[in-house]
Amino acid sequence: MRNRRCAIVGLEAITSLGAGAEEVWSQMLRGTCGIRRMARFPHGTYTTDFAAEVPPEAEALLRSAVGGREDSRAFLFAVAAGRRMLRDRSAPSAGLVLATTKAEVGQLECLASGGEASPRHNPYVLACDVAAALGLGGPVMAVSNACASGLLAILQAAHLLRRGAAERMVVIGVDVLAEFLLAGFSALQALSPQPCRPYDAARDGLSRGEGAGALLLAAEPEPGETVLGEVAGGGVANDACHITAPSRTGEGLRAAIERALAASGLRPAGVHAINGHGTATVYNDAMEAAAVHQVFGSDGPPLG
Repeated sequence: MRNRRCAIVGLEAITSLGAGAEEVWSQMLRGTCGIRRMARFPHGTYTTDFAAEVPPEAEALLRSAVGGREDSRAFLFAVAAGRRMLRDRSAPSAGLVLATTKAEVGQLECLASGGEASPRHNPYVLACDVAAALGLGGPVMAVSNACASGLLAILQAAHLLRRGAAERMVVIGVDVLAEFLLAGFSALQALSPQPCRPYDAARDGLSRGEGAGALLLAAEPEPGETVLGEVAGGGVANDACHITAPSRTGEGLRAAIERALAASGLRPAGVHAINGHGTATVYNDAMEAAAVHQVFGSDGPPLG
């Protein structure tokens, strides 16, 4: 089973640049920045007024597509991304791995204020509800491991495919902006007052964001199905350095990169591009740069 393929045969995205992967890609090619002054939160309350917020018009479009129901935002974004990706495909036996850092965090705010709340603040409850809405009958899992959640969900789905637990897996990553997050990162002094500048010498903090992304992974693509890419391998590590700060030497990330290369059968020279974390915080970007340099040298591939 270890040699089964893990082909990417579908994708969708809902971000601050719009609803739909084609729209998001078009805006990226135009150089549009999706980090803007927030529309749903009061200005001057947090250390920044900027975030990558899904535009109200895009959210309204998504709600109209599901009959205007007042579904919670994380559920709405995740289901919309999944439905748009699957379109006319039937996937009753497909499984789901849902990645989220805070799930429906706004429901926790309702609980804290003494109101009624949906249990979707629990990532697994949210995953089960999304799977049911998409008609997925395969295995359902939730991954909630901070900023690594999305990548870990892809690796978990690939693992399920390769051991024969399912023939197809849907991977959805979703998170939403909430006062809890903005206040927490303000308290950590981790937010940039302006749109973030990853890897810049003058970087001064991150920008929060929201949205959903979806992938459809298949052990065997169907006839005529376009293969967009393949999950060749992955690696996971933990530097166990500090509760909020990364190791200055980058040994955890270096170990993860080396394990990913070994699992995929690639050498550093065979990597053509790197999609970095790029938080734009002072120490994390420096750690990433150190780890990438240790593995790829000074003439490594482009890092974005």
